Amino acid sequence: MIFAHVLAPRTNRHAENEALAKRSWESRGWCRLERAAEGLRLSDPIGTGSGFPWVKASSERCVMLANKLNYFLLQEDFCNYRILLNLQRLQLRGLAATPKEDFVPGFVSDTKDPAVLTVERFMYQNGFLSIREPASAGWPPLCYAALDGSPMLVASLLEQRADVDSCSTKYDKLFNFPSRMSALSICAALMNNDACRVLIEARADLHAEDDLKHNATHWAALAGNAEGLQLLCEHSPETALSPNMLGFLAFGSACMAGSVEATSFLRGYTPPSEIAGSLHVTILCGRGSEEVVAKLIDANADMDFRLQTPLLSPLGLLFACMGLRHRWRASTLSTYAYHHENATPLMCSIITSSFETAAALVAAGARTDLRNSRGCSAADLAAEMGAPDFVREALLGPGPAREKLVQTYVFHGLRRVPM
Repeated sequence: MIFAHVLAPRTNRHAENEALAKRSWESRGWCRLERAAEGLRLSDPIGTGSGFPWVKASSERCVMLANKLNYFLLQEDFCNYRILLNLQRLQLRGLAATPKEDFVPGFVSDTKDPAVLTVERFMYQNGFLSIREPASAGWPPLCYAALDGSPMLVASLLEQRADVDSCSTKYDKLFNFPSRMSALSICAALMNNDACRVLIEARADLHAEDDLKHNATHWAALAGNAEGLQLLCEHSPETALSPNMLGFLAFGSACMAGSVEATSFLRGYTPPSEIAGSLHVTILCGRGSEEVVAKLIDANADMDFRLQTPLLSPLGLLFACMGLRHRWRASTLSTYAYHHENATPLMCSIITSSFETAAALVAAGARTDLRNSRGCSAADLAAEMGAPDFVREALLGPGPAREKLVQTYVFHGLRRVPM
């Protein structure tokens, strides 16, 4: 087997006003095409739908999906079969193709009711015996219907007395969906907003939380699902104020995803104290693009916010353990943990080598003279992390190096101070 590695250098692309760094290289069409094809290889686990819209030939994609589904049936891998079967609508979204519904032959029905027929076919093709009982993977039928996203299917299952608050009973490793994740949260996470409406109208619990204390609003924020956020917050704005296991509100979840649309919408539902330190959240998760940084600063995020993490919080305990490990086994995360106390967003962006974020912060006027609790400035951390020479020099003061840093990464008028 031959393995290929693609270098992703940081270069300018002025024609489209962006820097080609890791984040933008990941979004290139050929990268997504490769992920799509890789996910549908018979010998590998299935991929999610994120890469599929960039495969141009819908007929070829349908053939690949059919081959993979038939492969799962032959292998009697019914867990992955059910997931891929119900992901077809998501993977074919935006194409002139419809999901295939008859992979298991022999289905017959005498009903004339389209809703009943929809449920009967769904149950037969998925091999379900009960509308309420979960399958072997721990998901009840309504959760698989939430994957599918068909509002008619969801409504028909509810008419057949499926529990509107159906949730998973096991962790799902494909999506990293935790146990006790509701059908509503699955719809929000996959942007199946029409199905969301059906569940909300059926009085689904908008406050239901999974094992990570995420409700549907958190999942919509993590997915950058602005339409879903609007739908959920219109019915229950309080869901945006429920903290997850890490203590972040829905706005923090949107920052974790680096979603401009979601953070812009949730700004009006979020207290200023949560917004103030939000740059740290997006930097820690590697989502601090120039556009995200600009939006957060416009929302009154403090670009010089001094990070303080309570020791007995989940993140505090993680940082304490990783900080101890840093002394004999250094990594990016251990360095972050070791230096995070009283660090500014600029310092954290240097630790994580997020130079686009650092450039945006410098252009916006972030201070370079501040020091963390270990007495290190951003320039000191740049030297420790082995940052490029022009980055280290840019943090020492105005001059050609700072101008080069900003010119390399900042394109959207974020400059607010002289270079």
